[in-house]
Amino acid sequence: MTSKAPYVSQRCREIEGLLRDAAGWSSSDKQLGAHLAGYLSVLITGMVEDCVEHLFSQRVVKAQDREVQDFVSKALQQRFRNPDWGTISGLLGQFSTSYQQRFAQRIPHNGSEATALESIVANKNSLSHTGIWKQQMTVADVDDYYRRILPILEALEDVLS
Repeated sequence: MTSKAPYVSQRCREIEGLLRDAAGWSSSDKQLGAHLAGYLSVLITGMVEDCVEHLFSQRVVKAQDREVQDFVSKALQQRFRNPDWGTISGLLGQFSTSYQQRFAQRIPHNGSEATALESIVANKNSLSHTGIWKQQMTVADVDDYYRRILPILEALEDVLS
């Protein structure tokens, strides 16, 4: 991903390196692949959460009000989990309905990007609540979902800039 935010680009490069490694490690071992797919789902969900929080925090910095920055940072850390389309859209709507509308125009709720993000989050939640034995994803599936999630971060970055 080419992001204007170096932090987001760095986080994406980390995930992309892990995806490359996992593809090689799991190519001859499906069980290992299932474990790695679950692990990657957790990491990608966390990366998306972290990058969304970062992008919102960078937007708040423009207000040049330290108290507002601290409030938004703490509120995001406490209330922003499982970063699906609705949660991200809702956060944007709390800032500005025009932000929310612009995001929805770029990333429709029923589009491929939103579906990919919801699949990754659902896989992470399934792993944490039911265990690896229920996992059906492969590393290739996770890689596909990750690639389809990137436009969400790009759209969010554009809307908030």
